[in-house]
Amino acid sequence: MSDTLALQQPVKDGGIRTVNFFNGRMLTARDLGREQEARRQAAARVGEALGHGVARGLYVGMTGHSVDKPVARVGAGLAVNRNGQTLVLGDDVAVALSEAATPDGATLACLFGDCAPPGTGTVVTNSGASTRPAPEKPSQLYLLTIAPAFVSEGRAPMNSSGDGQARCNTDATVEAVQFRLIKIDADFWNRGGSASAGQARNRIAHAFFGAQLKPGWAARRHHAVAGDAARERLWTDDEVPLALIAFSDSFEPLFVDQWSVRRDIGPSDADDSIMALSGGERLITGRAVLRQFEEQMAARRTLAGAPLTREFAWLPAAGVLFGINDAEAATLFDGISVSGFRHIDQADVEPLIRESLTAPVIDTGSDQAVWLYRVAQTQMQNPSGNMLIFASGYLPYRGDARFDLHHWDFANYALTC
Repeated sequence: MSDTLALQQPVKDGGIRTVNFFNGRMLTARDLGREQEARRQAAARVGEALGHGVARGLYVGMTGHSVDKPVARVGAGLAVNRNGQTLVLGDDVAVALSEAATPDGATLACLFGDCAPPGTGTVVTNSGASTRPAPEKPSQLYLLTIAPAFVSEGRAPMNSSGDGQARCNTDATVEAVQFRLIKIDADFWNRGGSASAGQARNRIAHAFFGAQLKPGWAARRHHAVAGDAARERLWTDDEVPLALIAFSDSFEPLFVDQWSVRRDIGPSDADDSIMALSGGERLITGRAVLRQFEEQMAARRTLAGAPLTREFAWLPAAGVLFGINDAEAATLFDGISVSGFRHIDQADVEPLIRESLTAPVIDTGSDQAVWLYRVAQTQMQNPSGNMLIFASGYLPYRGDARFDLHHWDFANYALTC
């Protein structure tokens, strides 16, 4: 600890040092480099204060695929890493997952030593283990991230009387981005028991969401913190995770799951797991859980063709489904303890969804109660609309009886104890 400070005494530790320009000063390349570095430090502090994550775009999908050369498509967008650096992809790109670029003299991992280069990463390789149809359960899992890169571009004219070297006359340095692929050890996402083939994607996603979303996590607090720390060590502070990509043992792409690792931009919460429950990061994770469910549901060939328990070990605390009639709902929630259908007022839908974002997820293998709601106004205007809302029994009941709002057949009887 430094000596005791007096009030209004400047503290230089952590300060940004800029070059003082004045008439008659001899400027060197090093002076201008220091000024550029100061600018980057200032911008990074703003980014760090706003938080890390994906600000817009950068959606990932698979494009033209062959057994030997899988290719991912990444959309244009903007992200901020934990160091506060902005990562901008100006246009959609196709990324060959089986190839790694060879660094050359024009490519720098870092600039001015202000970042640690990411790990070497990996590439997708065909094991050639099988030619049978792809199973539902993945055997290879990869994490795709985006990270900064710096590339030299062009040549600038030099004064022949100077003492600079020809290799230093770069015209510009481009603050670019690069993609890295990280292979995920199966032991990481298979912890806690073997998953059924249909549930593999959902269980993998929730391994990355962390244990604090589960009911009863408080009884396993220290285990939860250790698991979250292990997850975060998979990528560096320079990187922003974009998606998980899974392949079968016959090297067919099974799914691209973005929201299991992708997060909206936001600041990190305190390390204390109790205080983090009230922070913005918990809300961001809740939104990711809901969007992961929607993304996985959208990938189903038929919305209500099979029970949710076949594909989801965990459900968000609340969700909205469209085009589900009563018979299809019975099939969809077969094996889950449900109560419904109840009518919910349209004004209560948004508060219910918002509240659900910070509530524990639903364990479909337990006897946890789940409410099924129909929106009263929707049913009155379009009885065949079949909008269905499910909500955890841990959330406040939203089907209370109300007077002077609905016709009698779109209201509910009051619950009695």
